Amino acid sequence: MELRIIENRKMACITVMLTLVGLLFSSVAQANQFKRIRDVNVSCNNALLCDLYITNPRVTLYSFGFRRSAAPDAPVNLVLATRDPLRSGSEIVFAVDGEEIFSRSIDTFNYRAAVYEYSYREQADVALLLAAARQGSELQITHVTRSGQSTVPFSLSGMIAGSIFMDEAQGRVGRPDAMLKVGERAAADPGAGGEGSGEMQPINGIDDLPDMVRHEFMEPAGRCYNPIFSPDEVRLGGFLVKLSEESQLLGTVCGAGGAYNQIFAFWEISGTFFKPLALPSISDGAPVALMDVFNAGYDPAKRELVSFYKGRGLGDCGTYHRWSITNFEAGNLFRLEEMLNKDDCDGIYKEDLSDYERLWPQP
Repeated sequence: MELRIIENRKMACITVMLTLVGLLFSSVAQANQFKRIRDVNVSCNNALLCDLYITNPRVTLYSFGFRRSAAPDAPVNLVLATRDPLRSGSEIVFAVDGEEIFSRSIDTFNYRAAVYEYSYREQADVALLLAAARQGSELQITHVTRSGQSTVPFSLSGMIAGSIFMDEAQGRVGRPDAMLKVGERAAADPGAGGEGSGEMQPINGIDDLPDMVRHEFMEPAGRCYNPIFSPDEVRLGGFLVKLSEESQLLGTVCGAGGAYNQIFAFWEISGTFFKPLALPSISDGAPVALMDVFNAGYDPAKRELVSFYKGRGLGDCGTYHRWSITNFEAGNLFRLEEMLNKDDCDGIYKEDLSDYERLWPQP
């Protein structure tokens, strides 16, 4: 009997030890996230402090990227890693595809000598650079070391997909502070759209909405009421843009979103009147009207609205729409210019969506 008790105790100890080891390895496996997408790397620690970075191991300034903590509205820091310190008082210049974005004295960067790392947090500059990096193909950084001046190239292939992965890791997808949205307004050129294309006014919360539509967001019966948050906690991430002397276009987040798709709705605002707007689309080869779209963005310079419904967060499948604003005075506000679709979530994301099937214009 005593022998059996001892054996049972041994088995119990072994079971407890195996359980603890399993939990340990499980927690370690889930603590950090890493993904490489083309030339972009994204790494997040167990506190969801994330780095989106690109490396060029052949040069002294061998790493460039963006760092952000998981805290709400946390700033996005520009981070550089070098093998040798850069020359004090020298200028560092950031350009995308040969066009200078900004230049600053290296002394405006915070330097951590222990790890040879420079960081910069002026948000206006960071937003401009991040927006340009998403649109460009190569970043060039001109800097000065003890050996003299040099320009280092970094491939930007994978920037958009990397931003999506970082937003997913930090739970920012569809939010106004998402990495994929930082710099959108900075990159727009409000004066380039011609007559009737006014500067966009951001709609960040309930208080920013025009009075006549506010009830749609505050009352339980409203079209865009979000039961998850109280009205003062709702984050909208929308816009209000002037289309003519009498009318404005309001587009904003509508209701509770999903993991990587956020519903948007649109209204025409004219004086104290408003009306919901539908957008043309194609379904089974026939025209249909959409009252809601997903992950929308408006370009005031081009007078175009785009929507990208993602079959999953990477964007390797889903549906893309692009509309132009046409004869507003005649009531024909949106015209479908392009519609693409891909059903196969094959793990391959192309930023130009060249592997998506074209549904409009029809072949």
